[in-house]
Amino acid sequence: MRFLSQALLGAFVLTAATFDSALAIADSKVTAVHSVSSGRELPAHQNRTLRAADDEEERLIIPKTFLDGGKLDKLTNLAKTGVSKLDKAGDDLLRSPKFSVWVSYMTSITKKHPKTAIVKNLASRYGDDTLARMLEAAKRDPGTTKIATRLQVAQMRDWIREGKSFDDVLALLKLDDGVDKILANPALGTLGVYINQFNKINPGKETNTIVRLTVQFGNEALAKMLEAAKKVPSTEKLAKELQVAQFDQWLAEGAKPATIWKMLNMEKATWMKNPDADVFYGYVAFYKSHKSIVTPTTP
Repeated sequence: MRFLSQALLGAFVLTAATFDSALAIADSKVTAVHSVSSGRELPAHQNRTLRAADDEEERLIIPKTFLDGGKLDKLTNLAKTGVSKLDKAGDDLLRSPKFSVWVSYMTSITKKHPKTAIVKNLASRYGDDTLARMLEAAKRDPGTTKIATRLQVAQMRDWIREGKSFDDVLALLKLDDGVDKILANPALGTLGVYINQFNKINPGKETNTIVRLTVQFGNEALAKMLEAAKKVPSTEKLAKELQVAQFDQWLAEGAKPATIWKMLNMEKATWMKNPDADVFYGYVAFYKSHKSIVTPTTP
């Protein structure tokens, strides 16, 4: 029992210090790589670059004193005993003491890419979609923010490495299930992380959340949903932010107010009774205040 307590303490120290600080160093050494192909496999040169970046940023060192004297064997047994119970942890997985021991065990047996190994193992246990939801939720807990954020980035990079398309990601995150459900889905934050990693890996092919949602749902449906969501206290702030992003995108594309009038099917005889008129008014105001400082993009 005394050793088990020492092993647990060592595991916690390792997880909080060695694991966390190593990942912090890793996150500061992200290397830009070339564009992702639209197929299921990445080009060979990009795979090499990703591997090189991962080698540098994911290598964790286990203190030799921690592994001497048969301690690793006992930690291994302890971890294996606990790993079968991880399934019961649910959304509190990252707070579970057994998870700390298991992470220490995984870092000790994985010479390269420990974050990737941890993510793949958890994804095989819970599924990509459930793991993504758990990590997004864990980011909101001060006690698990750091490790959840780093594992989430690792999962997004793994999805990119596997060649998952934006359609795949939207489906996994259940963000393709109707425009009216988007803002209530916490996975919208996960999509933002995926896009951020995609942009780092694809200079010159950058995208953003509003562009991807527009591709999925169309300008008109998205605009109407955001305007309606502004009137709901729980979604007001996010809806306003996304509406500004949408207006900015329209302006960058050279859309004039008349274009938006037509898109919304506004008619002179009935426009005062049209619930979508607020979208038009909003864009007119935005257009007038921004048109002189934005150069329209070419199609």
